[in-house]
Amino acid sequence: MKFFTSSFLCTFLRVLYFILLLLCWFFYWFFYSFLFLSLLSFFMLLFFIIRLFNASLLNIFQNIIKRFTS
Repeated sequence: MKFFTSSFLCTFLRVLYFILLLLCWFFYWFFYSFLFLSLLSFFMLLFFIIRLFNASLLNIFQNIIKRFTS
């Protein structure tokens, strides 16, 4: 009877450990996918702003480049 309880406890701990591993894996990928999507949306917004003010930004960048290269 003692062996059965310890074996049951060991199996229970293994199952619990496996469930915790799955949860950690899920939250890991959820966090990194959320991070990736937020970075992607940030760069899309940045690209949209650059496209919106394309001419003025290009002139500013060209003036900065000319100032540093001349």
